[in-house]
Amino acid sequence: MKIMLVLANGGGGGMQRQVVLLANGLSACGHGVVVVVGGGEAVDGLASPEVQLIRLPEFRGRSGGLQFTVGLRQLVRRLRPDVVHGHGLRLAISLRLARRRATRVLVTSHGIDPVVVAKLRWPLRLTRVRVLACGEAPQRLLASIGISSTIVPVGIEAPPTAKTPEQLRARFQIRDGARIAVSAIRLSAQKDPETMIRAVAKVNNLHLVLFGDGPLLEPTRMLATSLGAAERIHFVGYDREARSWMPASEVVVLSSIWEGHVLVALEAMAAGVPLVATACPGIAEWVENEHTALLSPMRDAEALAENLRRVLRSRDLAQRLIAQGAELAMRHGAQKMVEAHLGVYGVSA
Repeated sequence: MKIMLVLANGGGGGMQRQVVLLANGLSACGHGVVVVVGGGEAVDGLASPEVQLIRLPEFRGRSGGLQFTVGLRQLVRRLRPDVVHGHGLRLAISLRLARRRATRVLVTSHGIDPVVVAKLRWPLRLTRVRVLACGEAPQRLLASIGISSTIVPVGIEAPPTAKTPEQLRARFQIRDGARIAVSAIRLSAQKDPETMIRAVAKVNNLHLVLFGDGPLLEPTRMLATSLGAAERIHFVGYDREARSWMPASEVVVLSSIWEGHVLVALEAMAAGVPLVATACPGIAEWVENEHTALLSPMRDAEALAENLRRVLRSRDLAQRLIAQGAELAMRHGAQKMVEAHLGVYGVSA
């Protein structure tokens, strides 16, 4: 089977990482895979030389723009894939205009901002592209505007070689005896880094190693300084190997206001690190509070800080969250994700 996976843009986000994992897995199953990306941002991790990466002009506006859509249409006509699978709902119009009669066309929602979901109703209805959802949260939001969707699981790679606590302390010059949290997020409004920074600032002796960049990087740095926590919050920038540093920490923290099915949470569980997060859409549906993680209300820095204190105070609590989180992470292997997608495409693994 020829399968074309389409991204509006590259980068190191969860959606891009899922596409890379899916492409590698489909190729390993013997299928021909092309990954099509708008613009010039990097797409890291394509492991198989059989996976072809093709660049299109930058995706522009809500519909992709003429150059992107024409380029995609030409690729579909030339390569004649059996499946064209877009990732991100904004691709729906371009996918519809590029489709061939014999091609199965799908688009996956990797998460939807609840504030803008209503604007998607008519584009999705008019394009009539089959919609997939990477979790219950995006499926429920789509249902609220009358769009039916099929849930497909996310997958995570096998954990990389773990860094040690000593390596983590040495890299960021964190003294012995200090406690360490890690987070890997895009610094954007969706992830609400302000609440995370305020929470960490409230927890004495806690350092945060924050992997990621984005539009709120400088405001977040300024907030850390204004709270007197600049020496305890280490801004690392994007690092594809952030997962390898998780096992060296004592807790992974997230403060999002919405998600699809957030990979960092699963990766923390797979790495054997307790998770402290907000009970936002995209997390609250599949993470059980006090069982696989500690959850607090969104935008509540004090509640998030108190959960951080609880994990750091109680070794028994941390070990219980680690054990139960590991069981949950095991159900999200890459092969299961690939098999589920092949089922949606109409073939067996």
